[in-house]
Amino acid sequence: MLPFCAVPASDVQPPEEAVSLASVLQELTSAALDLFDPEGLLDDFLQRLTLRLGCLAALCLELSQEGRVLLLGSAGLSRASRELPLTVQVEPQGRARLSEVNWGALSFPYPELTATPLGLWQFPFTTAPEEQSPPAALLLFFEPSQRVSQQYFGLVARLMKVVRRALHHRGLDVRVRQSEQRLIEQKRLLEAEVVDNARLYEEAQQAIRIREEFLSVAAHELFTPLTSLRLAAQSLQRTPSAQACPSRSLLQIIDGQTRRLSRLVSELLDVSRIQAGALALEFDEIDLGQMTQEVVEQFGPELERSGTPLKLKVEPGVTGWWDRLRLEQVLQNLLSNAVKYGERKPIEVQVKAEDGMACLVVRDHGMGISPEDQARIFGPFERAISSRHFGGLGLGLYIAQRIVWQLGGSIRLHSEPGQGAAFTVELPRAGGSAQRTLPTGPEALH
Repeated sequence: MLPFCAVPASDVQPPEEAVSLASVLQELTSAALDLFDPEGLLDDFLQRLTLRLGCLAALCLELSQEGRVLLLGSAGLSRASRELPLTVQVEPQGRARLSEVNWGALSFPYPELTATPLGLWQFPFTTAPEEQSPPAALLLFFEPSQRVSQQYFGLVARLMKVVRRALHHRGLDVRVRQSEQRLIEQKRLLEAEVVDNARLYEEAQQAIRIREEFLSVAAHELFTPLTSLRLAAQSLQRTPSAQACPSRSLLQIIDGQTRRLSRLVSELLDVSRIQAGALALEFDEIDLGQMTQEVVEQFGPELERSGTPLKLKVEPGVTGWWDRLRLEQVLQNLLSNAVKYGERKPIEVQVKAEDGMACLVVRDHGMGISPEDQARIFGPFERAISSRHFGGLGLGLYIAQRIVWQLGGSIRLHSEPGQGAAFTVELPRAGGSAQRTLPTGPEALH
């Protein structure tokens, strides 16, 4: 432990560089008042204090709640000394009261304080007015032969009242800034939570709107074929027994409406399978051109009823490993949309091979799709046109995209309002080796 001793009172005049006591008091008071500025440095004040008093060094220390001595500021120490760790520890029983801390008995690691013995002035204080605030002290070290007037001791004691209030003010400022920062963070969290809740609420409202619209459309779409079947059955009941054999037109109505009802139920089941990740595929080698010709032939009656011409262009030898039934379903959904929205204008279907991929293009020249609707129409229960004008559940493109995606391919749309729409399906000819797993649950609906 380094020996320090109190500097005795003396009538010796201050160092030669010091000016009158009044000017020193004025200068140091101004320096102490600078500490009220958050940017004011305690080291600057201590540096001016040591210069005016001719001190060897000055340390401003504080005792933490754990008993560790903390260096708040210093003067007269080299940069290397200030970077030395301060490992001074005070026993717990010595921290009960400020007067019980013997600052002069502490040992410091600074080479500047190794002279024996050094003169020492101690000025205990606290950085806050509360009784439980941590004790602190200003220590001024003098050369052994240095003698300083007692008037300067009183001057420093009065200055420490200003320093104490300034440090207390700075502590309050720090706590206020920390509180403000916490409030800002809490505000950000609350704002983020509000935005998140608003988003969740909007999503819930959107889900409710989709559900209500779906129930309305589904009820209408399911009742339409059921009504036709009911009327057909009533017509058969009114037919005399001698003419019990139903007419060909009546059978066509029953067959057509039964197919429509079956298709609606199949679409609902497919959505359920997609959500459950249970849309199974059975791969086989398929000639895409031949399959397309067969599906187009099946659409012959519907094309004839709607008065829509169709032009088919097939490049031979476009084969690959795909699920035939699901690929037929994709083409049927695309053709159905082309007939529905094509305004009886020609439909063009093309099969070709391009860059090692199989391509299927279905193009109509009808009303087209606006840019803001082009991504939306691939969602479930979505349409570019209101369901009041066109029938269907709004599931065709959604199911088609999911099937193509699981086959490892992609489906692209190019359209301009009034210029028709072109859907391009690209499939890897390897098929099964490139298939992907569909998302399940709510993610399957996005």
